[in-house]
Amino acid sequence: MSKNSSDSLEEKALELLKKYPLCDSCLGRCFAKLGYRFENKERGKAIKTYLALELDRRIKDHKLEDLSEIKEILFNMGKDYSGIFEIYFSGEKFQERSCYICNNEIEEIKQDFFKKALDFLK
Repeated sequence: MSKNSSDSLEEKALELLKKYPLCDSCLGRCFAKLGYRFENKERGKAIKTYLALELDRRIKDHKLEDLSEIKEILFNMGKDYSGIFEIYFSGEKFQERSCYICNNEIEEIKQDFFKKALDFLK
């Protein structure tokens, strides 16, 4: 596996999360052609977990001098990543943000669609 494909996914995901808060499902949908048979939510969670580990490594290896660069990314990744935020920004409050695409309502939307489809088929 070439390093470029990994960098490409990593850089694209970081670029998205610098600009937009995204839930796991919506981030995963952005990379839907990768990871055959993964659900979007699984894919998004895996990407965010990898990014959190990578950002932590970069900080510890002194590859990121300005920590403010990652603050927005961590906010946009969601509350599951507030632990890393608390370590590096101990005096600040974590900002919870709603997903830019679904407003954190994707699960309700899917359930509503499923119920309507089931009612229609009856």
